[in-house]
Parts: sequence; structure tokens; C-alpha cells
Amino acid sequence: MRARVLALGSQLMSAQPGNIVLRCRLEKLSSDWLQLMTALHGSESVVHAARMQLLPARRAFTELMLWLQSVETMIREGSSKSLRSSTDVQFKQQKYRVHARIFLEVNKMDLQISIQHVLC
Repeated sequence: MRARVLALGSQLMSAQPGNIVLRCRLEKLSSDWLQLMTALHGSESVVHAARMQLLPARRAFTELMLWLQSVETMIREGSSKSLRSSTDVQFKQQKYRVHARIFLEVNKMDLQISIQHVLC
């Protein structure tokens, strides 16, 4: 768009070489465009830095949600199976105990990540 405006302005300038108002407006357009590009570059740097700070927390949260979904699926599938012996009960109890321990550790890590993010 900028190139088209400047090309059209240059054509008008060649058609009307003494038009001072047009020359001033084209110069102002060029300087405003330069300021816009400079401000845009600074804003992109700020947005990139903010994304990089949020990325570990977002990744940890996504991993936690995926893990929770897999545990819910496992529980749903496991609840439909009948328990035939005490060994089956012990196996299921051990499996849920391990998942509960992992769940607590993941929550602890998630809390630590959140606290670090708030403090930084």
C-alpha cells in the first residue's frame, strides 16, 4: 500500500513539479511510515518476550490437562471391568495409588510454575 501511494505521488510530482503541498505530504507520509515501522518492531519484541515467558507455563498446563484426560479415560475403562479376585483389587489399588501420587506431584510442579510466573 505504501509503495502504491508513493508511486502515485511520484507520478503526480512529475506531472506537477511545483506542487509544494504534495511534496510535503509525501515527505510526511514517508516519515510517519518510518515511525510506524520503528514502533511496530518494538512492539513485536515486547510481544515475543511475553510469549516466551508464558510458554513454559502454557506447556506445563497443556501437559497436565492431557495427562488428566488420559487418567479419566483409564478410570472410565477400568470401572467397567469386573474384579474377580483380591489380586485384581490389589492391582487396581496400586495403579490408582501411583496415579494419585503422580497427580499430586504434577499439581505441585504446576503450582511452583505459577508462583514463579507471578513473581517474575
